[in-house]
Amino acid sequence: MPAKPADHSNYPAWVGVHVPHDSTDVPPTVRRQFPLDDQQLADELVKMTDHHTQALFVGPGSDAVDIRAPVSRLDVDVERFPDDESEPMATRGMGAVYAVTSELQPLRRALGGDEREALIQAYPALYCSSHLI
Repeated sequence: MPAKPADHSNYPAWVGVHVPHDSTDVPPTVRRQFPLDDQQLADELVKMTDHHTQALFVGPGSDAVDIRAPVSRLDVDVERFPDDESEPMATRGMGAVYAVTSELQPLRRALGGDEREALIQAYPALYCSSHLI
């Protein structure tokens, strides 16, 4: 017997559904940081995106708060500690601002400290401030 799909319309407004990695949005300012060609970037987005999680957990009739990152985790991973010393995945090149692909190949050019900080300030701050107040 197939599993019954979840009824998303019953989530009350006080429920927050956290969907951090389903976005594939790469703004042009960030895209310029990636030396990958368009096909390589598309392939990496397929591998690193949690596709369809928003549709699985937040239906159109739900009153739940949809807590969703506005950009791909390739831009900024909103679930990582912004300080590389505190983030274990930073040693693999996958801290808050990824430096490598899923196959540990270069994802983006070397960033200056100001560029990295601007990404961390722009995206996680937008993500957190709009939903978790």
